[in-house]
Amino acid sequence: MQLRGPKLHDTCPCGSSKLLRDCKCLQADGRLLPPDVKISVAVGEARGYKNPKCYANAMADCSTRISREHFISHSLIREIEKTSLPGERIRIEGFPWQTGGRLHEVSPTVLASKVLCERHNNLLSPLDSIGGSLFRAFHQIHTDFHSNPRPRQYYLFNGHDIERWLLKTLLGVIASGNTTNIPRQSRPPKHYFDCLFHAERLPASWGLYLLTREGRCQASGGVKVATIANGQIVDGLLVEILALRFILAIHAVPEKSGLLADSVNRPDCLHFCSAESKKQAAILLGWDIQRDGGTVEITAGLDR
Repeated sequence: MQLRGPKLHDTCPCGSSKLLRDCKCLQADGRLLPPDVKISVAVGEARGYKNPKCYANAMADCSTRISREHFISHSLIREIEKTSLPGERIRIEGFPWQTGGRLHEVSPTVLASKVLCERHNNLLSPLDSIGGSLFRAFHQIHTDFHSNPRPRQYYLFNGHDIERWLLKTLLGVIASGNTTNIPRQSRPPKHYFDCLFHAERLPASWGLYLLTREGRCQASGGVKVATIANGQIVDGLLVEILALRFILAIHAVPEKSGLLADSVNRPDCLHFCSAESKKQAAILLGWDIQRDGGTVEITAGLDR
């Protein structure tokens, strides 16, 4: 069973109202690559000030005021809240300050910390929408396969923006002290900020990996986040959305082993098909860098 690719007269799967043939996502060589999320950093704007409480102070262009930053993107929190029952609050577990291994109901403000100056927080805010949009796409596919006779078929993302959002999440989790395996005082190298603020690409063999070990998984309604480290070396971030596990590798991966033994680096397509019907959908990822690429097949609905 194959999914018919989007045609020029279809609406672009990036979510805009434009036809694919008129959308900037369609490259001259036929690839689909949405424009990068733009961070408005003017050339020559650096002022030399490094706010000691801002984890992005390596940029040397901080503002003096510190602000509360949602290290778990607020847009993602809002999307999770939409999937909850009326009156139900966000529930969390596994944070260093929690005891007893129990779920705690909290306000979204608990998932924010004063780790970015006001200027850098405002500059990076456009990246926060990526996490919410990605979760919404996965959840919509999961819901439509069970309830919608004609599910939306395609969702298109700029893969590099997903990596930037994951990198922002990783840095925020570390700086806020919400991990047990990485010291809070760890300072990221400047080239991470070139990726965040200037949309520079993480090198080949770095970046997004999708774990592809075969087997049956039960989808949960939320998101799991875990930092990955080997001693003092930060390896990356693991994020699980609806039983799909992604890893952001923040250094070169010479060979796939350990967690990455069964994985695909920067896949082009996540193709979902229903185990009970002919419904299909796909999340398309646009890249312009060397990668494994290809399509990952995912069968949904086995729990029904």
